[in-house]
Amino acid sequence: MKVTLHNSCYAFLTQHHSPESFIEEIRTQALEAWKTRGKDENSTRIIVNVPSEHGQLYHFFTVSLYGNRKDLLSVKA
Repeated sequence: MKVTLHNSCYAFLTQHHSPESFIEEIRTQALEAWKTRGKDENSTRIIVNVPSEHGQLYHFFTVSLYGNRKDLLSVKA
Protein backbone atom coordinates (compact mmCIF):
# COMPACT_ATOMS: atom_id res chain seq x y z
CA MET A 1 0.00 0.00 0.00
CA LYS A 2 1.25 3.47 -0.84
CA VAL A 3 1.08 6.56 1.37
CA THR A 4 0.53 10.09 0.10
CA LEU A 5 0.86 13.27 2.13
CA HIS A 6 -1.87 15.90 1.93
CA ASN A 7 -0.91 19.52 1.18
CA SER A 8 -1.54 20.34 4.85
CA CYS A 9 1.33 17.97 5.73
CA TYR A 10 3.71 19.60 3.28
CA ALA A 11 2.89 23.04 4.67
CA PHE A 12 3.53 21.81 8.22
CA LEU A 13 6.74 19.97 7.28
CA THR A 14 8.10 22.94 5.32
CA GLN A 15 7.43 25.21 8.27
CA HIS A 16 9.54 22.92 10.48
CA HIS A 17 12.30 22.32 7.89
CA SER A 18 11.79 18.57 8.12
CA PRO A 19 14.32 16.26 6.42
CA GLU A 20 13.32 13.44 4.04
CA SER A 21 14.02 10.86 6.77
CA PHE A 22 11.33 12.47 8.92
CA ILE A 23 8.83 12.26 6.07
CA GLU A 24 9.64 8.55 5.66
CA GLU A 25 9.08 8.06 9.40
CA ILE A 26 5.59 9.56 9.05
CA ARG A 27 4.82 7.23 6.14
CA THR A 28 6.04 4.20 8.11
CA GLN A 29 4.01 5.14 11.19
CA ALA A 30 0.94 5.74 9.01
CA LEU A 31 1.17 2.24 7.51
CA GLU A 32 1.61 0.62 10.92
CA ALA A 33 -1.31 2.56 12.40
CA TRP A 34 -3.51 1.60 9.46
CA LYS A 35 -2.66 -2.10 9.86
CA THR A 36 -3.51 -2.07 13.57
CA ARG A 37 -6.69 0.04 13.44
CA GLY A 38 -10.05 -1.44 14.37
CA LYS A 39 -11.97 -3.20 11.60
CA ASP A 40 -14.84 -0.68 11.74
CA GLU A 41 -12.59 2.40 11.71
CA ASN A 42 -12.32 4.51 8.54
CA SER A 43 -9.44 6.59 9.86
CA THR A 44 -6.83 6.60 12.59
CA ARG A 45 -4.45 9.13 14.13
CA ILE A 46 -0.75 9.03 14.78
CA ILE A 47 1.32 11.24 17.03
CA VAL A 48 4.77 12.15 15.78
CA ASN A 49 7.70 13.71 17.61
CA VAL A 50 8.68 16.69 15.45
CA PRO A 51 12.34 17.74 15.43
CA SER A 52 12.60 21.04 17.29
CA GLU A 53 15.35 23.37 18.43
CA HIS A 54 13.48 24.28 21.61
CA GLY A 55 12.51 21.05 23.36
CA GLN A 56 10.09 18.45 22.08
CA LEU A 57 7.14 19.14 19.84
CA TYR A 58 4.45 16.60 18.97
CA HIS A 59 1.88 16.72 16.21
CA PHE A 60 -1.14 14.55 15.36
CA PHE A 61 -1.69 13.35 11.81
CA THR A 62 -4.85 11.69 10.48
CA VAL A 63 -4.54 8.59 8.30
CA SER A 64 -7.37 7.42 6.02
CA LEU A 65 -7.96 5.88 2.61
CA TYR A 66 -7.57 8.26 -0.30
CA GLY A 67 -11.07 8.60 -1.73
CA ASN A 68 -12.48 5.24 -2.82
CA ARG A 69 -9.07 3.69 -3.43
CA LYS A 70 -8.08 0.67 -1.38
CA ASP A 71 -4.36 0.85 -2.27
CA LEU A 72 -3.55 4.43 -1.20
CA LEU A 73 -3.49 6.08 2.22
CA SER A 74 -3.73 9.83 2.77
CA VAL A 75 -2.01 11.53 5.71
CA LYS A 76 -3.36 14.93 6.77
CA ALA A 77 -1.91 17.37 9.29
